[in-house]
Amino acid sequence: MNVNWRNRICGREGRSLSRHRRRIPALFDVEHSAYIDDPNTVDAHGNQIDKWDDPVVKQFITWADYNTSEPGVAGHDRDEVGAGIIVYPDFGVVLPRDRMTIDGEVFEVVGVPERADKAWWACDIVNWTINLKQVNG
Repeated sequence: MNVNWRNRICGREGRSLSRHRRRIPALFDVEHSAYIDDPNTVDAHGNQIDKWDDPVVKQFITWADYNTSEPGVAGHDRDEVGAGIIVYPDFGVVLPRDRMTIDGEVFEVVGVPERADKAWWACDIVNWTINLKQVNG
């Protein structure tokens, strides 16, 4: 029996998938460091210290968007970088304050991942967008 695995993904046995509905490979590397919310990690003054797990290398599909902004106030030397990456649901759990390192640049996760599929067909091929932010200065 010759079974076309691409058709079985969406339960469309006997019908071929268009090139737009095939899974795009996740080729780009990102280091994901999960935030550890541990009230026992404090400095000498008793203030809680931010702590992250060791990075785990994962794959993402592509950038969702990438923009920068600088305040228009004289004397301020600060810029904010907003970005997003598109991943598959098997990327793993991502929570606010996690860190993502891409090409040596460290970003912090903002909010929870957004479901980014706008598919009208009943299919399990979905994407998630992880919103990232970096503040320099």
